[in-house]
Amino acid sequence: MGTIIKVENLGKRYIIRHQQKGSYSALRDVITEKTKNLFHSAGQLVNNKHSDVVVKKEEFWALNNVNFEVEKGDRIGIVGRNGAGKSTLLKVLSRITEPSKGKISIKGRVSSLLEVGTGFHPELTGRENIYLNGAILGMRRTEIKRKFDEIVSFADIEKFLDTTITNLCSRAILLSKGTIIQDNVTKDVVKNYLMLDASKDGAIYWDNDLAMGDSSIKLKAIKILDQDNNISNHFFSKSKIRIQFDFNIIEMDNDLLIGFDITNEDGMVIFRTHQNDSEQKCWPVLKEGFNSIYCEIPDGILNSGTYYISPKISIFFKKWVINGDPLLSFEVELNHGVSRFWNRTNKSIPRPGSLALILPWKESNLL
Repeated sequence: MGTIIKVENLGKRYIIRHQQKGSYSALRDVITEKTKNLFHSAGQLVNNKHSDVVVKKEEFWALNNVNFEVEKGDRIGIVGRNGAGKSTLLKVLSRITEPSKGKISIKGRVSSLLEVGTGFHPELTGRENIYLNGAILGMRRTEIKRKFDEIVSFADIEKFLDTTITNLCSRAILLSKGTIIQDNVTKDVVKNYLMLDASKDGAIYWDNDLAMGDSSIKLKAIKILDQDNNISNHFFSKSKIRIQFDFNIIEMDNDLLIGFDITNEDGMVIFRTHQNDSEQKCWPVLKEGFNSIYCEIPDGILNSGTYYISPKISIFFKKWVINGDPLLSFEVELNHGVSRFWNRTNKSIPRPGSLALILPWKESNLL
């Protein structure tokens, strides 16, 4: 259909200046120095033998070695965390700011509405996102409903109103630290984006001020532990895996659900578990104040691969407290096979599926 945008080796560099003083200066010294500067002409450098101000310069590449093409009719999403370079890329494409290096070829005109999509959820439809963002902005449902047609008209999305945001784009570009790390179909890019920041350290901690949660509960830590209670991110399938949650309950609610999803490399949820899935006599006792509870993934369950933990904390059928993206990842290596046929599985051709259960087979007497 023809290339309408071609970006080659694009880069945008900023110079960050850090001003430091080598020693303490009293207010009197600062006032004296400023007064002296008034007697110098504009643009003239002040030669002060006693000044110990050191100005350091640091290069920051908001974009670096960015290459991609856009064909006529393409619908492309640009995704990435804060600071990834999304806004800078749009500003350069729109000629709001000049690139530091590289080449851009554009057939036609380009304009950008920066920050319009802030807060949009990729798995919700346009209609659902309107209500979500209206609520975030403090609008009442009746107010959103009254202005709904006006919002749709302004956004010009009536045709796609009940389509998820993910499906509006056939292709997506994932930016990280100013560099393209993936350019692929939207589903794969969004999956990798959601898992981009998952920690591989085996544990994640939050200070009081940054703790996830709300006024009723604050999550303090999630830990992945081996059978000796050591933090780990690598396990053999023959071993149990312990997932521990540390949290503070500020206000107790009997409908509190604490759990997590285990997700595979394809972004598929393998299972979800909560602390009260079993019969009530087996539930861990929760109390106001500090709590630490855990569950164990039995041995002989997971196949080789990378798995992700997403915390899921809610008040049953009332509200989500934490409905998080993957925060921790761990690796599993298959080793619980007992059959020579199982053990012949080639690492280059892994056993399919995320689960590697050994199920008993028996002769049937039924004809």
